[in-house]
Amino acid sequence: MIKSSTWKLSMNFLATHAVLAIAFFAFLPAVLGLVNLLSGNLGTSTPPADMSQQQGDADQQPAQQQPGAGDNAAQPDTPDIQQPVGEQPESGADNPAQPENTLPDQAGTAQPGEVLPAEVERNLTAEFIAGLITGALYLFIMVLVAQGSGFADRERILYNGFIAGAIASIPGLVLTIILTVSGGDVAWIKAVHRIWMSPYIEIYSTHEDIMIALAYVTLPLMPIATGIGYLRGIKKKDELVAKLKATAPKPDKI
Repeated sequence: MIKSSTWKLSMNFLATHAVLAIAFFAFLPAVLGLVNLLSGNLGTSTPPADMSQQQGDADQQPAQQQPGAGDNAAQPDTPDIQQPVGEQPESGADNPAQPENTLPDQAGTAQPGEVLPAEVERNLTAEFIAGLITGALYLFIMVLVAQGSGFADRERILYNGFIAGAIASIPGLVLTIILTVSGGDVAWIKAVHRIWMSPYIEIYSTHEDIMIALAYVTLPLMPIATGIGYLRGIKKKDELVAKLKATAPKPDKI
């Protein structure tokens, strides 16, 4: 039978997990944006070098006069000589018509002098490393909380941390089972699962195809962390008691 102290300890672990999950869910997007920025994935597309060079060469060349524009100004007025209708040059034979409006490049390639807006590209390796760091930070905090509980508890129950951590993991297990049964098609279940499991969410997001399997793998990590932390608390308490006994003054023998 589970003792009342174990239930109380599990509620403590559950509340700690809820606070950490909300904190990670709130601040993790900003951290990932900074990671992508530092990894060099935020940038501005620039026009190709050859097109820019062509445009620069065209700007440096002197403007050529239109054919016939300068001749008409220099020569005196002469009567117009009408050509026969059959000998008139066909329209567009020598000077093909240029389109007035050029449609934008559908492929997203920058035109000369055009700068495309910056696009954020995901760096899966950086996100996976960030997920490992956040997961390790979460487990480290849970170890510290359990260590304090093990040091403060009067009852010496070695398995108390493991049992309490397992009880605190039940909501995450239930959400993962519901997500598995629904196939991830229910939006609100997926959103709640992402919030509750936010310390590991970046590990899941970089492996979408095996996300549910990873969720089952990470679920036992909290009971293991709380169990180890609780044992460390008991050990530190025993060391402190032994040290105090060793330094306590011994009573004088009469």
